[in-house]
Amino acid sequence: MKEMLSNYLLGAIACIVLGIAVIIKPLIITDVLGKALGVILIVWGAVGVLSFFISRSRGSEASLFSMIADIVKLAAGIYVFVDPGLLVKIVMIAIGFYLLCSGVPEIISACRIRKIDPDRWVLPLVFSIITSVIGAVMLLSPMWITSQLMRLVGVILLAAGICIL
Repeated sequence: MKEMLSNYLLGAIACIVLGIAVIIKPLIITDVLGKALGVILIVWGAVGVLSFFISRSRGSEASLFSMIADIVKLAAGIYVFVDPGLLVKIVMIAIGFYLLCSGVPEIISACRIRKIDPDRWVLPLVFSIITSVIGAVMLLSPMWITSQLMRLVGVILLAAGICIL
């Protein structure tokens, strides 16, 4: 029972510390994850390139296309390690593009609904405008949105840690 209580206490403290860290420096999680992904890609690519040369030196048939793919992994890993925010930017821009592309047609659909059912068109219009605006903001400022989402995660972690105590 004491071990279980100490585990809860450690979990609560970890949530509080991580929550405060993320609130203060919201991109810390994306930096750590980006660097970790970069290391994984670097190791994966380096092992592939080395095994290509080892296979060639032993006279085995090694695929040139595999080596090219491994060089790309290695280069991508180095780039992601040096600039971990790049991956976040790409993902957020892709999500923003999707939201904008799905929100604009929904605005048009809501306007068509107005002609068919004048009582039920406002809510779809409001949600489609919100979707479009969020998509546009994500396209224009992906790192700002990421920072705000991470701060929200930090607040949730902090609250969870306090509640566990």
